[in-house]
This record gives sequence, structure tokens and C-alpha cells, in this order.
Amino acid sequence: MVTNHIVLDAEGRTFCYYLSKDRWVIGGAVNNGGNVMSWLTSILYPEGSKIMDNGIETRLEQLNRFAETIKPGAEGLFFLPYLNGERAPLWESEATGSFIGLASRHTTGHMVRAAMEGVLFNLYDVWQIIQEVGGPSKTINVTGGFLNSPLWKQMIADIFGRTMQQPTSFESSCLGAILIGKGTEEVIETVVSYEEKELIEDTVESKISIQYNEQTATDYKKIIPVYQKLAKEMTKVRGMLNEAQ
Repeated sequence: MVTNHIVLDAEGRTFCYYLSKDRWVIGGAVNNGGNVMSWLTSILYPEGSKIMDNGIETRLEQLNRFAETIKPGAEGLFFLPYLNGERAPLWESEATGSFIGLASRHTTGHMVRAAMEGVLFNLYDVWQIIQEVGGPSKTINVTGGFLNSPLWKQMIADIFGRTMQQPTSFESSCLGAILIGKGTEEVIETVVSYEEKELIEDTVESKISIQYNEQTATDYKKIIPVYQKLAKEMTKVRGMLNEAQ
């Protein structure tokens, strides 16, 4: 979230960096996202690519296809995505991941769906903290490799219960740097031509809206608090596991 003043969290759960004159960015960095899917593909579907009627299907595409058949909440299966420790919202380097509620009825699709939801539930927690310290979000922009998955992209809109704005370019870090420099027009003019400058501005302003499904968003409003309670309880469990080592 970009603010016009320094915003600090009393509990130290968020960062606050200087962005440009009269602008600061607050947020929460997480350790676990796409790497969770990489881990899943390596253990759940290790055969590699598969020849389909319409061509080659990658492991990630297979897992997405399995997860698409599963309803929100993965039939009571939850996943805490802390495979690599976690920064926000835990700041716990020794945090570990967990499947909770696993039963014989659960399939590969359930496990994948639960993992994808777990990553987004964790982001939802961070978003809530950011709003606690910085105020309500007016617009949410999303970027990153997860947008290559139509399922994951729709899930984030449904879980947050908000319409998301997706830039048409995935090079958001580069464009962000250009936007900061845009405040000094002479800097931009010395780097790019007028036509290139117009193209940059059009790319920045061009966005795709990701609409959320009202019914699914309502379902997630019931599911997310369960995840949050489980995440807190598992902090205690991890303490017990560390003592047993």
C-alpha cells in the first residue's frame, strides 16, 4: 500500500520503505507462494509432462486441472504453506507447513486446492494487517506468475472478495521503477523516445479486471476464519514439536 506518510506497525509485522517524495510503501513479505506449487509438483506428480490430445500438458497444468474439480475449502482440508519458514504475518523462521484435516476421501486435487488456498489465505492475513495500519484498500493490483493459472487468479478475487486489477504487463517491478522516475520528466525523456514514453504510460494504465464470484466469496468468508484459527493453534503445536526433538 502506498501512503503519503510513514506508517509503522507497533508489532513490527509490516515494512515501511521510502518510495519517492511524500510517498512510502507499506507491506508484508512472504516466503511461500509459487515455490509451494513447485514442491507439490515434485512429490505429487513426479512423472513430468504428459502427452494430451491437444498437446503436452505440464505438471503444473495437470495439478491445476485436478484442483479445478474441487470446491472451495477442499472438503475440510487445510494447508499451512510455511514450507520455508515465514516472514509476514508470522515472522517465524522455523515455521513449517501442515496439511490439516486429511482423510481418505481426499485426492490429489484436494491437496492441490488446499495448498493454493493456503498461500492465498496467508496473503489475505497480510492484507488485513496492512489495512489495520494503513487504512482500507481502495484498489488491489495483482501481478506475478500465479496469474498464469486461471484458477489461482480467480481464487484470489474470490478469497479477498474484491475485484482485482491485473496489469497487462508482468514486468511490474521494472514498470514500478519507471513510474517512480516519471515524477522527474526530464529523466524519462533522456532515456526513451516520446513514442516509447507513451507506450510505457499506456502499459501502466492498461489493466484487466478480475471479477469475484459473490457466492464463492461468501463461502470463503466462512472458511477463512477456520484457517486463521488453525494457523494460531499450529504455532503452539510447532512449539511442542520443537521440544520433542
